[in-house]
Amino acid sequence: MLMLFHCKSNALAVVIGAGAVGQRKVGILVEAGYRVRWVDPLLSNVIHAKRESVEAIPSAYCSSFLHQADLVVACTNSPHTQECIVADALKMNILVCDSVTPTNGSVLFPATWSTGPVHVACSTAGASPFFAAGLLKAMTTGLPTELSSFVELLAELRVELRSRVPDEPTRKLWMRHFSRMEHLARLETEGIAALRAAAFAELAARARPPEG
Repeated sequence: MLMLFHCKSNALAVVIGAGAVGQRKVGILVEAGYRVRWVDPLLSNVIHAKRESVEAIPSAYCSSFLHQADLVVACTNSPHTQECIVADALKMNILVCDSVTPTNGSVLFPATWSTGPVHVACSTAGASPFFAAGLLKAMTTGLPTELSSFVELLAELRVELRSRVPDEPTRKLWMRHFSRMEHLARLETEGIAALRAAAFAELAARARPPEG
């Protein structure tokens, strides 16, 4: 299994099914910036179908609804329809998630946690989404509230290193040094402003990062 984040501007996701799972997937996709084409005969009764970024199609499934899709999510209560959706999407080389039998599709929806530019995902390959969510919570509980500021500082330092240090191996050593967890621990006691000042002062004073 290859873990990836799917980043594509103006991407189109097609969701088939308007039950609780379908509604949840649409909410996730809209929040992630996708345009959503939502297909189900009962969509007129679903409030989320009235969102601006959602094209609601109150109809039974038809393969033509997958036209130009970047991602397909099958979440119906019909095993036959699920099989048809997955088969059609795979035939069209479209990423597809089978929310009923996850191993039938080509992609999975993991449990996710985000703050600023930091995104953490956890999956059990469909075995237990509830456990994945619990494990994710255990992994992210206690992280500094300014974590996103720390990552933004690392991005700033990366740009600075590209202009100051022509040697790529040395740049990598610097980035490994600045990314050490001890610096993240200092964030809580010193604050992001002090951490930024110390990092740039160290970069100005040394040709190479300290050993270790």
